[in-house]
Amino acid sequence: MKITTRWVNGGLAVGLVLAGGGVWWAMSDAAPSSASTTRTVTVTRGSVTATVSGTGNITSSASVGVNFGTSGTLTRVAVTVGSKVKKGQVLATIDPTSAQQALDSAKAQLASQQASYDLTVAGETDLTARKDSLSIQSARLSVSSAKSSLSQTKKQAALDAEEQATAVAQAKADLAAGKGSASAVTQAEQQQKATALKDEQSITQAEQQVSSAKNQLAQQQLQAETDAQGSTAAQVAQAKASLLTAKTTVQEAEKTLAETTLRAPQNGTVLSISSAVGDSVSGSGSSGSSGSSSSSGSSGSSGSSGSSGSSSSSSSSSSASGFVVLADLNQLEMTANIAEADIGSVQVGQIAAITLSASGSSVSGKVTEVAVEGTTSSNVVQYPVTVALDEAPSGLRLGASAGVVITTGSRSNVLTLSSSAITTVGRTSTVTVLKDGVQTAVPVEIGLVGTNATEIKSGVTEGTVVVVPTSTSSAGSSSIPRFGAGLGLGGRG
Repeated sequence: MKITTRWVNGGLAVGLVLAGGGVWWAMSDAAPSSASTTRTVTVTRGSVTATVSGTGNITSSASVGVNFGTSGTLTRVAVTVGSKVKKGQVLATIDPTSAQQALDSAKAQLASQQASYDLTVAGETDLTARKDSLSIQSARLSVSSAKSSLSQTKKQAALDAEEQATAVAQAKADLAAGKGSASAVTQAEQQQKATALKDEQSITQAEQQVSSAKNQLAQQQLQAETDAQGSTAAQVAQAKASLLTAKTTVQEAEKTLAETTLRAPQNGTVLSISSAVGDSVSGSGSSGSSGSSSSSGSSGSSGSSGSSGSSSSSSSSSSASGFVVLADLNQLEMTANIAEADIGSVQVGQIAAITLSASGSSVSGKVTEVAVEGTTSSNVVQYPVTVALDEAPSGLRLGASAGVVITTGSRSNVLTLSSSAITTVGRTSTVTVLKDGVQTAVPVEIGLVGTNATEIKSGVTEGTVVVVPTSTSSAGSSSIPRFGAGLGLGGRG
């Protein structure tokens, strides 16, 4: 047992020595490997540019649907799809017959109201005075005539009464003399009553005619007195109001007649025509629309660097509608939706570069609108950003797909460092400075952040060498097998 124990202890001691030597060999071999894989970058002076990019479709920022202002039957279409038109150019016409008739009637009414107003304002004139005098004379003659008629009617009634009384008396005398009959007497009495009633009615009617003639005379005399005094303020105001109403009616009729001819409200190209000659069209004026296109976007870099982040989106496009749709192809824009995380850096007025997908050509632009309200899709909030093109490339068609890169920030002649060499935790950023073979963690103040480079405001100087942090998994994986071989684990059998 003692011999066995001594050999075991000796074997353990030899094993430990060998194991220690393997560890030393593995560590001494790993150190040069770590040093040889250390990657460094240098703080330099240059420029940093941050951008946000997206895609969308080209639309016109000035499209309008044009409609007639009044209803009617279409008699002429003066343009075709694709026609280039100038502001004020005739596009189409409808039958103007009813509109012209309405205007003629309104003008006649205006002339009548103008004459009435002129007379009211002028007051009594010599003509009016003579007219009133003649009217009074005529009314007096009517009174005289009515009185004469009444007198004649009364005289006739008296004669009729005398004649009827004589007839009744004669009938009674004949009956008494045996020459007549009782029925003759009754007939004479009935005739007497009928004649008396008729004459009474005639007298009443004549008296009414006298009264009416007197009233007419009084009215003519009152009118003459009124005319002599001139028009009152109320009468002038009423005449003026009627005149203004007539003028407004004429203006409206002229407008309606003018609206039977449809004219272009702006320069542009005809995109569509919805009716043909002979169709009935309704009047609804014009409506404008600014197009928005389906788009997606992501943030990236331009130049030496760009901002980080990404966004994607889609939205349906909108366009104007009407009998004729016009679009100004010299005023183009596109819309890209930007993610909530990136929208804070986008502002109106920022420059942009638009690249057309089909041709690969580029055109500059500028941000004209940043939506204040976002849209949510699949729990992702995005904000539409509209970019106006500075010029319209030759041959470009509406709806063409394009990409846009918006410059959201730029710094020149500043200290820059590769973003991969900076470690940021919370609001604290640090770099590992390599000097004389010694690595030291140094806090830095950063500015504009891009994808590849970041602005350094303080903490290091130009020319400072900084270690780029790397994963230690590669060193560990290379040393572990060597460490296992040093232990001699594979020699057991």
